[in-house]
Amino acid sequence: MVSLMSRRTFLLGLLGTSLGACAGPVIRTPGEEIEKFPLVDAHSHYGAVRDPMGEDLIEAMSAAGIKRMVLFEASDRGAKELARRFPGRFAPSYQGPMGIDRRREQMKYGMDAQIAEQVGAEYEKALRSGLYKGLGEIPTYHGARPVAIAPHSPLVLRLLELADQYRVPINIHCTASEGGAGRIDQALRSHPQTVVVWAHAGSYLSPASIRDFLRDHPNLYFDLSTLHPPWPVRGRTHLAYSGVIDESWRQLLESYPDRFLVGFDFGPGASGAIRSTPLSLAREVGEFFRTVLTQLTPPTARKFAYENAEKLYKFQ
Repeated sequence: MVSLMSRRTFLLGLLGTSLGACAGPVIRTPGEEIEKFPLVDAHSHYGAVRDPMGEDLIEAMSAAGIKRMVLFEASDRGAKELARRFPGRFAPSYQGPMGIDRRREQMKYGMDAQIAEQVGAEYEKALRSGLYKGLGEIPTYHGARPVAIAPHSPLVLRLLELADQYRVPINIHCTASEGGAGRIDQALRSHPQTVVVWAHAGSYLSPASIRDFLRDHPNLYFDLSTLHPPWPVRGRTHLAYSGVIDESWRQLLESYPDRFLVGFDFGPGASGAIRSTPLSLAREVGEFFRTVLTQLTPPTARKFAYENAEKLYKFQ
């Protein structure tokens, strides 16, 4: 029986050979080099009670080849404890009350200035603790949330202000359709110094539209969580099909190598339409990303795999 590592290396090498036979003289990263890359997952979640437990998360990270992880949580019950138990492996990021549906229902769509200050005070308290390396994932326009909060609302603008003040990235979930792209553009223009990571490649933005946003906003990054199996293709362009990277994505990653982050989106997938990548698929998703990396030039592959996330979240 072929071992997992030799099987993976064989597949990556076979893919590189196939691409070399049909593509131009592009310098790609050898599979054996990719195997040594310490992937950094810039988008995953920690459940408030048991889902997932730290041991399960560590096991999934090992299976996927993830060395470090940015971990979002709505409370302060677990991620900071994981960071304490496993120094250097986790960067806790505070999702806060915007990640709790019953709290969102009290926020008046983020448009009330007084509520913005009250909720903002909770986020500032978390940042003052020094425990958190970022804010997010902050759900604004999100199809699975019962209340939409505009990305250019006083509430979200307050969080952008705090992220800038405390020099941490803020990860924002904003579906690009139904006016979302235009409104997050407004928010970005109002806070050009704040480091913003737009989750899930903008949720249905095309590579051409992402290129426009990157050109217009030097402070903007994208995590590419959910652009991989088992997530459906409906309405989005996966990074690769049948192991071959989509050419528009390859060109975009090579044009802006400093602006993209790997994301697995592990998490509890608590209820209803809210889903996350199951921990049981960690190995498969890890292999997917490593296959994509073999089709990039070495500097771009390193930045996308781990260097960009390590720089943004200040991993030690």
